[in-house]
Amino acid sequence: MLRISKKADYGLLLLAALSQEGVGTVVSLKAIAETQKMPYKYLSQIAPQLVETGILGSKEGAGGGYFLTRDPSAISVGDVLEALEGPVAPVACPREECTCEPYCEKDLIEKMAVPLVETVKQFTLADLISSSQE
Repeated sequence: MLRISKKADYGLLLLAALSQEGVGTVVSLKAIAETQKMPYKYLSQIAPQLVETGILGSKEGAGGGYFLTRDPSAISVGDVLEALEGPVAPVACPREECTCEPYCEKDLIEKMAVPLVETVKQFTLADLISSSQE
């Protein structure tokens, strides 16, 4: 079962809030934190990671903040999850110094990961937004 971390959840909520403003519209994190009832400190750690991957852009100084760099229909949930958490996988596996080596089914887990990754990449931020408004 894929679990979405609090970090990824807040990241998706941040992107959903920015998508309501439109692509390229700069919004301060403080404003989003207040209106969406999310912790500002946490958002300020998440947003730069999304900038690094090109999902968000940022503007410094007066009137600064963050903005979507592309349409929500062009941002996959998988891309967001990978930007914030690393590769999407059905289980967390250290791969090195594995204590369950004699019993591990790495090949099976890797085969299971393929459709999981394909599925989360299929859904976009626009899909999440439209399903939450129904």
